[in-house]
Amino acid sequence: MTTYPVRTGDSVAPESLFSLALEARVEAALMWLLVTAREVGTEAFDTHRGNAWSFAERAGYLYSDEPMPNLLQDYQELEEAWEYGVARCERERRFEKPASGSPVTLNDPEAGFPAGTYYIGRNSSGDSGPTAEQVDEYVQLAGLIPYRRAGRCSCKCGSTEDVFVRPSYRDPKYFEYALCRACLSRTVCCITIGNVDAAPAPDMPSHLFPGCGSDGAEFTVTNGHKPSRDDVSDMLYEAIVDAVVVEYDETTGKGYFRVIDGEAPPVGTVIPLIAQAETDFIS
Repeated sequence: MTTYPVRTGDSVAPESLFSLALEARVEAALMWLLVTAREVGTEAFDTHRGNAWSFAERAGYLYSDEPMPNLLQDYQELEEAWEYGVARCERERRFEKPASGSPVTLNDPEAGFPAGTYYIGRNSSGDSGPTAEQVDEYVQLAGLIPYRRAGRCSCKCGSTEDVFVRPSYRDPKYFEYALCRACLSRTVCCITIGNVDAAPAPDMPSHLFPGCGSDGAEFTVTNGHKPSRDDVSDMLYEAIVDAVVVEYDETTGKGYFRVIDGEAPPVGTVIPLIAQAETDFIS
């Protein structure tokens, strides 16, 4: 859980938009003083940088419906922190679980939901997910292999049963991620990585040299149905740490994302996008 800093002597943490933005800007200014003093990477530098990000991110989270304050503009790391907070708030809003029996209007024949009213939380007699054969196909396409050592590796959901792992793209001695068959059965689609824009200077910190440490990559939905931009953004963020969708065309299923201060998967990599395990739909 993220904790938000309070300066020594403050009676309460600042929660107004102006206070949070001002605190973020002050912390950023203090960090830059250490840059001029050639103290980059010191404990004080990291503390001020972390505080600046935390205040700006919390401002975006608490005031996601407000425009970005001027105090956070013209400084990329504070802008990114604000946008990250806004995105976190929006994700939480979208994934709030409806009450059981709540009606939902859907119209997505490709996903198995023809136009009509569906209800949340009831047992489904229809086929709303991929078949066992399709799951096996996703496993093969994504380069997943079964993990044979019982209890030694777990899926993100916590399951250690019927787990598959993806060997590292760069060193097969390590794993990129693990998925159990139950989660794979919620696969909405697979994406294939296209052209990759390697970070121009991956060893340089982005807070000093904006964008220099972030890979970018094109992707195309190659299996399953084409999700909405919001859905593909959320599922891709879960699949690739700190991946942010920059462009996405819901008609063609093609898009572009950046990995903040990280590496994008190599060209040709197939990645299954998994839906959140929150609701079952039946008509």
